[in-house]
Amino acid sequence: MSNRYEDIILQAQKIIYCPACGRHYEVSEIKLRGCLDNAYILQTICSHGHAPLMTIFVTSYQNGAEKSQVHKQVENKEKLTTDDVIKAHQQIEKFNGDFAKLWGNLE
Repeated sequence: MSNRYEDIILQAQKIIYCPACGRHYEVSEIKLRGCLDNAYILQTICSHGHAPLMTIFVTSYQNGAEKSQVHKQVENKEKLTTDDVIKAHQQIEKFNGDFAKLWGNLE
């Protein structure tokens, strides 16, 4: 992993916490799952057995200022069903792998 990604994970580790037990994740519990420009999709897996969490972590720079981070923790409020898994599988099968095309011009 490059220093840039290591820095992102280290910064995320300082502010992302398990919504079930409230403790900050260890670096080893944070996995980078994707990125687009300055938005990073992180998956966190609590070693205490709590549900995995997907987080969108955005970094930004403003005219030489310190970089700042914004994050959004996305909790699954409802339990996943078999139908949810089947629907997700069908969507993944259709996906062509081009996030930029999927999300359009984000600038």
